[in-house]
Amino acid sequence: MAFDRQGTGLAITRVFLGVFFIFEGLGKFRWFADTSILAGRFSEWLEASAAGSASRWYLEHVAMPGLGVFARLVPLGEICSGI
Repeated sequence: MAFDRQGTGLAITRVFLGVFFIFEGLGKFRWFADTSILAGRFSEWLEASAAGSASRWYLEHVAMPGLGVFARLVPLGEICSGI
C-alpha cells in the first residue's frame, strides 16, 4: 500500500491553517461588543501612513467609516474560514 505524502502533507497544512484562523478570529471576538479596539488600530495606521498615499485614502474613506461593519466581519470571516 502506497503512502500519499503530498495528500497527507496538504491535509495537515489545511488543518493547521484552519486552527490558526479559528484562534485568530476568537482573539478578535471582543470587537463585536467594543469597536474602539479596531478604531485604535486604524488610528495608529492613519498616523503612520504618508500624506497622499493610497493606504491613507483607504483608511479615511473606507475603513474608518465602515468601522462597525469591519469590526464584526473580520472575526466572523476568520472563524468561518477556519471551520
